[in-house]
Amino acid sequence: MPVFQLYREALKHYKEHVKEAVKAKADVIICGAGLPVELPGIVRAAIEEFHYKKEEAPALAPIVSSEKAARIILKMWEKKYDCLPDLIIVEGPKAGGHLGFSREQLETVTPEQYDDEIVQSPVGMPGRALHNVFMKQVEEKKETITRCYHCLEHCNPAKVPYCITKALVNAVKGDLDHGLIFCGANVGRIKQMMSVHDLIQELVP
Repeated sequence: MPVFQLYREALKHYKEHVKEAVKAKADVIICGAGLPVELPGIVRAAIEEFHYKKEEAPALAPIVSSEKAARIILKMWEKKYDCLPDLIIVEGPKAGGHLGFSREQLETVTPEQYDDEIVQSPVGMPGRALHNVFMKQVEEKKETITRCYHCLEHCNPAKVPYCITKALVNAVKGDLDHGLIFCGANVGRIKQMMSVHDLIQELVP
């Protein structure tokens, strides 16, 4: 199942990414980093542009960090597009990655015993990540950025401590020492690779 995850406020070419996800016939578009109030409209326009059937439209899943945010999305989507999200992903302060909480709120969550920390990313938001060699290096000295990928709306290579794209790509490639590895507060519970089905069975017996 092709799934595209997008970050509305962070990406420079948000609408173009949504269109490409529709063009690629993604099954689901997950969208966070702000309220994706215009997402259904962008998807519908792309469906018409590519001459797809309405049934080929991807499921839409906004990410929210509060009941208030969910209610705003539900109200605006229903009023403007006469539709509702196919699912809503709720991320509390125990989740990993960029969250809609302050550093102080995240620090009040006591994680399982594991070597993780609250970091301030180049996006300008706090998040929880593993404390590895890479994080130790950027804490001591700003990384020299030799290439800009022009991926973020608000990012100045001369000022940010490191390139988040390069750091995330390193993590995806398995370079655990030099990658930015976001994690949830329960990362210490991970002991083995397991399927989504088995994980859900463990969390919700």
